[in-house]
Amino acid sequence: MFQQKVVQHRQWEYLVNNSSTKEQLDAAITTIWDDLEAINNSSHPLILPKIKNVPRWSPKLNALRKQVNALKCSHKMRKPGR
Repeated sequence: MFQQKVVQHRQWEYLVNNSSTKEQLDAAITTIWDDLEAINNSSHPLILPKIKNVPRWSPKLNALRKQVNALKCSHKMRKPGR
């Protein structure tokens, strides 16, 4: 989708080729960058963080991890035949 939108903007080539002064070329480049930014923003929506996301090492997860590890260790000690 991004590539299709870029290809549709053939006037960029015209702007650059018909620039005869530094100011015209700067204006053409600014126009191209503004167009590219608009195309990029419309083609790739921002991914917003969700409210339900929990940081990887929150205090709640740390406590849960410690409980699980403690249970694993106690389970290993209780195995018959050792």
